[in-house]
Amino acid sequence: MLAIACDTDDGPSPYDTELLGDWVDDDGRIQMRKGEINARELNGCKLNGRKLNGRKLNGSKLNGCKLNGAKLNGTALNNLRVVANQVVADDPQGDPLSGTELEDMRFEFEIDNEDETTSLYEESLTEIETAPGGLILATVKQRELPSGGWFNSCENGTKAVQLRGDWDPVTGDRVSTTTDNTTWGCLGTALGDCASWGYIPGADINGVDGSVLHQACTRMKRADYAGVGIPTTRNGTSIDVYDAAGLMAPDTTWPIEAMWNADGAVCVSHTRKSDWDLNDPPAEGKQYIGAELPPCVDVNEDGYIDFDDYPDAVLANRNVQTDPPL
Repeated sequence: MLAIACDTDDGPSPYDTELLGDWVDDDGRIQMRKGEINARELNGCKLNGRKLNGRKLNGSKLNGCKLNGAKLNGTALNNLRVVANQVVADDPQGDPLSGTELEDMRFEFEIDNEDETTSLYEESLTEIETAPGGLILATVKQRELPSGGWFNSCENGTKAVQLRGDWDPVTGDRVSTTTDNTTWGCLGTALGDCASWGYIPGADINGVDGSVLHQACTRMKRADYAGVGIPTTRNGTSIDVYDAAGLMAPDTTWPIEAMWNADGAVCVSHTRKSDWDLNDPPAEGKQYIGAELPPCVDVNEDGYIDFDDYPDAVLANRNVQTDPPL
């Protein structure tokens, strides 16, 4: 599958388990991050939010929201939870609502500011739609109460997809898969795009763990070879993506760039951008990718470099190396 790099059912699955606890942690926090398209941050090279180097969402920590309540058309909802990738809530009669039934659901939350004060916000879910794989897409908007204007939580008006768990904004690691964490991944970012491509955390994808595929995809999309949160690509860079699950096949005859697993690249034939170096110390004017990695070679000597050569890899990509902009 040709894509833009960032920053660009048989039997029960463990992902069928409901996320309980109103999808908040013991301190009442929910996950909501603001996304950007393809840049050199964690979500696309941004994982899912503002820059991973510490920029905050509206002056507040991205995971510091304290949930106060949820309403639908002015009526209070109860028992807010997540089943697979879908938000579910009970109406006053105890009947569950999900998907498009929750159109224009709103909830209030507090944000802890850096000056130790709190701000009260309202968030809404609109234009809800179901995507392949059971993913729920929604336009997520918020405003500061009592009279602030609404703005889209994802830049450029993109929708967001709900994902189970929590990702470290610096390293890009998936640090939690517990029932009390959920994250909205903006489309156009690594978290959102990788899920929308079919790499759904918790799913069984033709015998391959969707969580591993999704995490490997976030590494690949940002060219985070070392798997430590160092993105080495730039907006608008084309890559050809394919996987060990057979979900995507290569569309080009470009040279192989790298093969990937959840920890980063398994092997690297060339960097995506010419100003990054595989060697330490790097050549003058270049930066080191952060780890010593072997080149991708035909280990089995069958004429192909593929997943048989690198059984630990679940994803691969092709790319023609380009120079950075002047």
